[in-house]
Amino acid sequence: MDSYIILILCGTGLLTLIIVMAIRSYYRKVIRTKDIGIVQQLHEHDRLAKELEYVNVEKKIMEKLLLSKFDAVVFFNGTQRNMKETQRNTEKK
Repeated sequence: MDSYIILILCGTGLLTLIIVMAIRSYYRKVIRTKDIGIVQQLHEHDRLAKELEYVNVEKKIMEKLLLSKFDAVVFFNGTQRNMKETQRNTEKK
């Protein structure tokens, strides 16, 4: 009779240990999945930041180019304006 009780206790302990290990494994998998999602979001954020920086540089270059073309057009039309003042106003914005 005592051997059956010991056998039942060992079986219950083993089943409890198996259940605890299964739960631990499941939650590690869930945490790993969340971490992968966070890493992907960070990579996407970095990519967008680089693209935004590139677009800003392009915008500044286009503004300078357009201002220089506008200066040339104003000069060739014979109506000179103080373009440096105009440039200062656009740079402040």
